[in-house]
Amino acid sequence: MNLIPLTSSRVACRVFLVLAIVSLLSLCPGRADDGGVAVWVNPGKKVCFYEDVREAGAHVFLHYTVNDGGMLDIVANVRGPDGSTLWTSEKGSGQRVLFKSRKAGAHKFCFSNEMSTVSEKVVAFSVLVGAVDTFGSGSGQEKPKDVLQRRVFRIQQSLREIEELQSFLRTREREHRATIEVANTRVVVWSIVEIFIIVAMGGTTMFYFRKLFSSKRVV
Repeated sequence: MNLIPLTSSRVACRVFLVLAIVSLLSLCPGRADDGGVAVWVNPGKKVCFYEDVREAGAHVFLHYTVNDGGMLDIVANVRGPDGSTLWTSEKGSGQRVLFKSRKAGAHKFCFSNEMSTVSEKVVAFSVLVGAVDTFGSGSGQEKPKDVLQRRVFRIQQSLREIEELQSFLRTREREHRATIEVANTRVVVWSIVEIFIIVAMGGTTMFYFRKLFSSKRVV
């Protein structure tokens, strides 16, 4: 009975090493460009943005969603130009907020990830500043024309909010589609790697048994 040559084991080890490297590369996370407005909030950090509201009483619409990271939660708050808190939320995955500005000036929108020590959060958001609702602000009863203008104004504001919501839904749809495509690519690549592994294992096994049961006669 002959000894198994060391060259076959070395070749098999190299093949397995190459396949392992390829499989690890295929499992690396990928990011797709979804074309949306997003911000990366590092663990233990807070990111703030400012939006200028020119008039008091203007309608301000905030919409944000946590697209990636941890438990998909973030702490958000809105502060006025004087530092007063206009709105706050504790560990939410997304909100749609509509409020009236109390004063003109720069409003502060903050997203805090201070409760997390490991996970980075990806937050997509948008701020829409509308006009001031001034119809019928005078004394006395409203005229039919003022009532009609008020209703038209409210319809206009609602349509703008719906348009903003649709934009965010399209952004999330693109991101989910990109995630599915990345997962599908990983499945295909890993399937190909598994095929190569099975073929390599089969070839190595056949070579091993062939050398194991082969014998030579000395004449």
